[in-house]
Amino acid sequence: MTKRYAIQALVMLVCTLGACASPGPEDNHHHGTMGEHHSSMSVDPVIARQRSLEAALADLGAEKSWGFKLGGAQEIHRCWSRGDMLLCEAYDHQDEMWIIHCIDLRRGKLRWILELGEHHLDRAPYVGRGTTAFLTADDGGLIVVDNMRGSRIGRIRSKLGIVPSSPATSDGATVYLGSQLSGRLTAVAGDDGVKAWDFLGEGTCNRAPVLTHGLAQELVIYGTDAARLYALPARSYSEGPPSEAEWVKPLNGSPSGDIVSVWMPGADGAPGEGLVIAPCDDGWLYGVDPATGRSRWIVRSNAAFVGRPAVRNGRVYATNRDRLFCVDAKTGKRLWYPASAKNKDAYQRDEIFGPAEGFELGDRLLADDGKRVFLFRRGGRVMRCKWDNGEVENEWSLDDFDFFPTNTATGELVVLTRDGYVLAFK
Repeated sequence: MTKRYAIQALVMLVCTLGACASPGPEDNHHHGTMGEHHSSMSVDPVIARQRSLEAALADLGAEKSWGFKLGGAQEIHRCWSRGDMLLCEAYDHQDEMWIIHCIDLRRGKLRWILELGEHHLDRAPYVGRGTTAFLTADDGGLIVVDNMRGSRIGRIRSKLGIVPSSPATSDGATVYLGSQLSGRLTAVAGDDGVKAWDFLGEGTCNRAPVLTHGLAQELVIYGTDAARLYALPARSYSEGPPSEAEWVKPLNGSPSGDIVSVWMPGADGAPGEGLVIAPCDDGWLYGVDPATGRSRWIVRSNAAFVGRPAVRNGRVYATNRDRLFCVDAKTGKRLWYPASAKNKDAYQRDEIFGPAEGFELGDRLLADDGKRVFLFRRGGRVMRCKWDNGEVENEWSLDDFDFFPTNTATGELVVLTRDGYVLAFK
């Protein structure tokens, strides 16, 4: 982090504290001479803007947890939530460079800043066990940083030459990329981008690879347009390619959304277990055992699944082209049904689909705190649903905000504006 951005981080902290310590609207009434004195004092524009945004969220029935403004003349273009990290890609109009801000969702504070320079990101970043990998556009480069400090482990400024998907890495030493040109999974050295080995399965790699969590042997899993999931030993760039896949899973359709790998801790000291979720274009959502490739469960629907499934509080929230589903992460059993399914039998509820209604109109999960659920709906609308049955309690249009990331780390509702304000509510 440069000196200027270190100063900006300090300014952000001051703004955060200032917003907490400054008088609220109820303290601005006139009270004799002292009131006249306060009314003549100018309010910091950052604090004033933040208060205005907080007021826009007042009807949600949530309390502010934290909030601040990114320093400098920066404009947020995209953001991604991965685990406890919120990664915001912004353009600094003063220094004319692209920047990544990493915000710790559990602490509500800026963790680090990464300067990308003149090249913005080409694909979504991948957050591994200890490192994060970024692919940059135009120069086709690769940046690998430490998750906690943002310090660079590797920086490649030349094209990788394989038309890659998003990257996957755990330690930063080896980065896995699915080539949409050759159809192969390729392993490259994280510090210099030298191609080490590749693996060719059936079909072209059409979904970015993911790494498993918690298994004795780490696996890298990817999907192909031949309706296959491949799991390979996550060998380093120096070990050479695996001779065969650990397992291959035939699917009923090709993966059509992001493949997600999660580790679910066991309850009351019981062992945890991993889960791989594969959304497919046949309208099936697969919950797969990452160790064996066997299906734990399948959710059948009426349209291709899209986007990125979210796992929170033992639930999977996933969306097809028609409606949103909320299912149990262990069994795949649907936990929410629309009101029209109330008097139907199990077959009719699970296999016959009418027009989407209620919570089904949501596009994806925003937050789940175990008591209520916030869903995002196209057009900048937010729905608040009951946790137990998905009944929609209310819906709002939040036109003052531009970005609504999914938060699976804390259950807080996080919203951002293009001009750099970040707010969290619980």
